[in-house]
Amino acid sequence: MIDWLKVLGSAERPLQDYWRGDNRHVTMNIGYPSRRKPSVRAGELAVGYAAADKFTGRPACLFGVLLITSDPALAPAASRFYDADYAWRTDVRWLRSVDHLSDAPSLYELNGVFRQIGFSVRQQSHIELHPTEVDVIKRLFGDVWADPAVLAFRESLRLQSEDWQAVAAAD
Repeated sequence: MIDWLKVLGSAERPLQDYWRGDNRHVTMNIGYPSRRKPSVRAGELAVGYAAADKFTGRPACLFGVLLITSDPALAPAASRFYDADYAWRTDVRWLRSVDHLSDAPSLYELNGVFRQIGFSVRQQSHIELHPTEVDVIKRLFGDVWADPAVLAFRESLRLQSEDWQAVAAAD
């Protein structure tokens, strides 16, 4: 499974400092640009990072680790989560996070670990994390990769996949 770095908010529409209260949609599901289906899958982990806030000067920051609990799906236009620019959605479950972005570590904690992260994330909704970058995230947020709930969810996905493969083989 792939681990991702996922931007939430933008310079023009930044997350508020208390992101759980002011950006409630982010606590349940997250969006991806509408131009093509994102490559993320249920069972993968993503590190949420808040884009820099050009209004307050808050730098980009890492604020939590989440479990992607559904494959990407287009949100119906009538959905409360619909955004024409970010119509692809995945359900998520936050595993570890800070409540206030002002308390979050800088995105640049990842700088130079594998690449210059600031250049890699420009114009990208999400990018694959390198294992050395994951090690830094584990140091910052703890090893949620070994969380029993994550392991159980991934195992249930594996079993569902085997069931579907057995049905397909029988046809």
